[in-house]
Amino acid sequence: MKIGVIDSDGDFTHPFFKDKNINQVKVNAGYNVLSRNNFPYSHSEYVCASILKENPKAEIVLRSIIGKEQKNTCKLLVDGINSMMAGDVDIINLSVGVEVLHNRDLLDVCKKAESKKIPIIAAHSNYDTIAYPANFNNVIGVYSENNKSTKFIDYDCNFNNVKFNCDLTSYYQLDQVFLLRGNSFCTATMTGILSNYIGEYQESIQQGINYLFKSPINEIDVISYKNESSICFTDVPNSNNEIKYIKNNLNCEDIVDISDAQNYLYRNHYMDFSNTLCFIDINSYSYINKNRKCIDEFVINVGKKFKGVVFRYPYYNVKERMFFLENYGIKIIQFAI
Repeated sequence: MKIGVIDSDGDFTHPFFKDKNINQVKVNAGYNVLSRNNFPYSHSEYVCASILKENPKAEIVLRSIIGKEQKNTCKLLVDGINSMMAGDVDIINLSVGVEVLHNRDLLDVCKKAESKKIPIIAAHSNYDTIAYPANFNNVIGVYSENNKSTKFIDYDCNFNNVKFNCDLTSYYQLDQVFLLRGNSFCTATMTGILSNYIGEYQESIQQGINYLFKSPINEIDVISYKNESSICFTDVPNSNNEIKYIKNNLNCEDIVDISDAQNYLYRNHYMDFSNTLCFIDINSYSYINKNRKCIDEFVINVGKKFKGVVFRYPYYNVKERMFFLENYGIKIIQFAI
């Protein structure tokens, strides 16, 4: 899967990117970080991190058109899309756009991509203004809003728009505690999700979208899950912050060190957990990544014993969660996509 990304420049030095396939074309080099305190990476690094979390084996061709001083323009976008088509990408992510009047050249190049069956996933503006190309009907536009829906994502087929029902994106994979707000990052997540299914649904990308959005993993009632009885497995069981979080947010019967999880289940093999949730709160992405096989086996094991498996942080991507559901009947619940 070859994904074209038109965005800013970036260094990609975080360990998450170490084994990832990112090829950069620097039209305008140099970049600004989003925030030195909380978000110390460039816009494109966050965008690519979202895509690669959902599809870690994808090849990304990053065309960096936004430099330290250079703003986005219609011409840069048109040239970028043409370049991506010439490079035979399978899908194009535009977490950037232009808030200008209807531009014929931009519309024409999007039509050209459509004729070549190359889907374009583009971010709507964060500020209630019309942004292109997300506003074109031949482009899948992505936006977000906070509401009380029990679905993570909805799809409006009339306007070809994907709506995320929360405007915050987790960057757990970059070891960040803070959530990042913006349609750009929801768009990248959507691109990563769809890139896993693009081959299967090449003739009608909407079929792929509908398949995903009707899936049980697209549903969650956070309040209900937080009120149900649970056992919490964590890598920091003695942390005051962890204990405070559990006390304030969960109906927790016991707190268990995740490294002792299998022994805990063995010691309590006589107990009935069928009405209890298994809540997994691992604060370190690197910890869970290093112990991936053990975590997977633990999820399969507890999935057979507990009422459900809930992750505080979105460690598993959509395709992985679908795998657990289809092969083991285990619905992994996460409080974010």
